Amino acid sequence: MGFCAPYSLTEFRRDGQQIWWHLNNGDTGSDIEIKELVIDWPNSLDELVKIELDGNAIYDRVDHSPPTYGETWEWKEGEDRTVSSGGSKHLTFQFGKNALPTGYNLEVTLQCGCVLTANQ
Repeated sequence: MGFCAPYSLTEFRRDGQQIWWHLNNGDTGSDIEIKELVIDWPNSLDELVKIELDGNAIYDRVDHSPPTYGETWEWKEGEDRTVSSGGSKHLTFQFGKNALPTGYNLEVTLQCGCVLTANQ
């Protein structure tokens, strides 16, 4: 089992203008923190409005064209980007139009250096 094996993105869902995955931290004994992410999304969705972690906006810069890059300096100040050991949180993306069932590529880089990917 590799160093990054306890971390994962699972259970893609969509509802209305939102899509989400579960960001999972296996029983590692340590919290994980999102350092940066990149999401490529269908042009037809008009814009990416915000990114949330368990309902809290961690990125609220409207982006009108994919892909969207969320880097350390762009995160919403004061918002928690961590998942506790053994925990899971919804990583949610809200768009300007109803979400499509496919066309998404997500890459999340954690503070520990692990890179998680998900495609839908």
